[in-house]
Amino acid sequence: MAQRPRARFAAMMGAAQGLNGLSTLLVFRWLDPIAMGYWSAAQLVTLPLDALKMGILSGLAREYPYLIGRGERDRAHR
Repeated sequence: MAQRPRARFAAMMGAAQGLNGLSTLLVFRWLDPIAMGYWSAAQLVTLPLDALKMGILSGLAREYPYLIGRGERDRAHR
């Protein structure tokens, strides 16, 4: 029974990464070189902002499936 949520989680993470890659390819195709430079600069500005998350999303991606797999749904959903 615990296998089903893991498979769904893995499928959704794979789909998210695939869509992210597709959007990157579309951006590269539609932007001219100057606009691509602006796009890259904007991404460089957002990199330090990711550090403000302090690993919360990474921890959630690890802990949530672990707790669900152990059957501790109350702890996972709080």
